[in-house]
Amino acid sequence: MTRETGSTTNLYCTSYAYSYSSYHRQVVRTEQEPLMAAWEDKNRVTYKYDEMERLDYEEREDWVAVAWNNRYDTAQEYDKDGNRTRLDKNVVAGYESDYGQSMDLSYTFNSVNALTAIADSDDGTYSATR
Repeated sequence: MTRETGSTTNLYCTSYAYSYSSYHRQVVRTEQEPLMAAWEDKNRVTYKYDEMERLDYEEREDWVAVAWNNRYDTAQEYDKDGNRTRLDKNVVAGYESDYGQSMDLSYTFNSVNALTAIADSDDGTYSATR
């Protein structure tokens, strides 16, 4: 449970749930806030890791009325050397000011694993090279 400092007294309860499958680990972080005499869900973030313990998926959901609603999700891919080769972030329309814009970045590496280029397939005007 966390108490914010300052002139207000806001309490939040954060819980973590861990699960494992044959090839990856998942962590779900849920935040709640007090409402009347009970705790009400506020948001949750799900993190999924691949067999090498690299973050490969993240999803943010907010509790609205009676259901979880997706706000954004990200997926990541890696090459055999552990370099992140893709970051695909999808933000629900209307939430860009809170969570940033959607992007689908691809990363290119040379033979000594130095980053040489980045491109965004969601924004054809964005690219970076070295």
